[in-house]
Amino acid sequence: MRKINTRGISRFIIQYRNILIALGASIVVWNITSNPPSGQLVLISNQFIPAGTKLNPSYFSEVHINGFEKENLVGDIASTQNKTASSDLQAGTVMSQELISPSQVPNNRVDVFIALEQQIQINPGDKLHLWNVDESFSRLVSQDAVVRRSGANNYGTELVVSVPLVDEYQVMQSQNIQVTQVSN
Repeated sequence: MRKINTRGISRFIIQYRNILIALGASIVVWNITSNPPSGQLVLISNQFIPAGTKLNPSYFSEVHINGFEKENLVGDIASTQNKTASSDLQAGTVMSQELISPSQVPNNRVDVFIALEQQIQINPGDKLHLWNVDESFSRLVSQDAVVRRSGANNYGTELVVSVPLVDEYQVMQSQNIQVTQVSN
């Protein structure tokens, strides 16, 4: 049996490596152009988007997906311009026409900054109940708060939450707010 000359093969590869790399790249490009991705082009949210937020193209990724039978899926980023999210959108949500609305729709929510004394792990998109805690009793001031931003420091947890407009006054007048996490 004849022995394979590995030294000759390695010299050939080293000598013609640029040509081999170009040949490999052109095969990959040819394969992609001759076999384009199949399926329907859809938009998928790549982050949490609160209800009423003006949509931005950076919030979405375009993906080809098979197996969806709904005809009202959004597949073009341009169709989200000047629109708002009609409900809270979690990361990974496949966009449909029901989830976006014209920007003229009034927003019935407002963002409120809250500083908590304790450090709690709370993530954007979590739903909270906000309580005003006094010496004698606790009072629910908002049962529909959605976390937009969360951060911890040496003094506790800082939150920006979206609350219904009707709850804003009660939340702003509260001196000592405690939270109960409803869902995440």
